[in-house]
Amino acid sequence: MEEFILKYISSKLHSAWSLFFGLVLGIFAFALVDSFFEKIVVDPKIRFLVYGIALLLWALYWTHYTFCLPKNKKNKIGLIVGIFAESNHEEKRLKADLIAQLQKSIVEQGFDSIMNIIVLKNHVSEKIKTAKDINKIHDKVRGHFYLYGKVKRRKDGQNTYFLDLDGMVVHKPIDIAISSVLSQDFIAILPKQVSFFEAIEFKGFQFTANIVYLAVKYITGVAAYLSGDPHLAIKLHEGLRDELNNFRPLPPNIQKIRDKSVLLLSDEQLLVARSFYFKNDMVNADAWLKKCFETNPNNYGGFLLKAIIEFQINSDPKSALQSIKSAKKYAKATSEWRYSEAFI
Repeated sequence: MEEFILKYISSKLHSAWSLFFGLVLGIFAFALVDSFFEKIVVDPKIRFLVYGIALLLWALYWTHYTFCLPKNKKNKIGLIVGIFAESNHEEKRLKADLIAQLQKSIVEQGFDSIMNIIVLKNHVSEKIKTAKDINKIHDKVRGHFYLYGKVKRRKDGQNTYFLDLDGMVVHKPIDIAISSVLSQDFIAILPKQVSFFEAIEFKGFQFTANIVYLAVKYITGVAAYLSGDPHLAIKLHEGLRDELNNFRPLPPNIQKIRDKSVLLLSDEQLLVARSFYFKNDMVNADAWLKKCFETNPNNYGGFLLKAIIEFQINSDPKSALQSIKSAKKYAKATSEWRYSEAFI
């Protein structure tokens, strides 16, 4: 009976019954040791005070475990993982493989100084079904990326893991509409449903963790770019195309994100080039503009800046006009190039 109670408490620690069973078990335990304890502490009032404090500590621990949520560290990008596991076995595998691989990737890439992984308790993860549930805990957790879903193990010829994932991006400094777009991209790159045999569980969780990590890198870079931190954005987006290309075959949704990451990286490099131009540091401005075109030879904004430098700094209106013609070619729906052309 006692073994059953202990097992129940450990597996359902968050439930009110666990609190009750813990108190009952404590009372029985104190009753058993009281005859021995009274030889040390004769005064029954002191003994009962000690028992009462022990039971109170258990109640406080249960309250903390059940209701308190971890909080993201200040000035760190928080990845909050709330994946519900049906049993202790799945929960252990999830933490040992998927979470561990995520942490390993962050450390290996040198991003542990800016990123922080928080794993929500299983009973908290169980309650997360929609974005509305995320908003309920966000004020306490203060994360930026929320990865939620469930993992289960079923007999499908042989034991198979089924992993369902969803995600959400919360980034307060960014406009709500833009934040919604970031969430859409985050969800697009995530593998919504993954299944793999238990015999290759490590590789299955590792694959999922790698995709999640790259998704976080991509979205964090976009958020940094929109927040006016192009250097962090570049650090996150450089090499991302090659990392995504490591997955074969590359699904269409990830191909789209890969291509967008290249265009974004070029725009981020252009933003740095502009900042050096406004500081009259033309050596660095030219160097970063060159990087911008190496990443994306068709960068519209790059040609506009190139034309300005050629006209104002190099006193070469013919080359400037040629750059404006190139900008016109890649302008799409924008028409800033017209002002430069009219000026020349």
